[in-house]
Amino acid sequence: MLAALPYAEWRALEADVEWVELAPGTMLYESGVVLKHAYFPITAVVSLVSSMKDGASVEVAVVGNEGVVGICAYMGGGRALSGPWSRAPATRCA
Repeated sequence: MLAALPYAEWRALEADVEWVELAPGTMLYESGVVLKHAYFPITAVVSLVSSMKDGASVEVAVVGNEGVVGICAYMGGGRALSGPWSRAPATRCA
């Protein structure tokens, strides 16, 4: 997604981007928290997992380099509806 930005727009954002590594099974944030960051997987695959009333969990989406995790953070706030987990070692940027 970031690679699709025009160069001038990327340069304007670049200073605010923090590159980090994810180990498999890393939880980016917990469901229900107010988000302050969005995550753009570069080589990561991230599973969005929701908890059900009976305590079971279900994978509701998978996000790769075509998407963004934590969209609530830049769409006006709100609480996270799911908890994202990394599925493989990779790089992501926040």
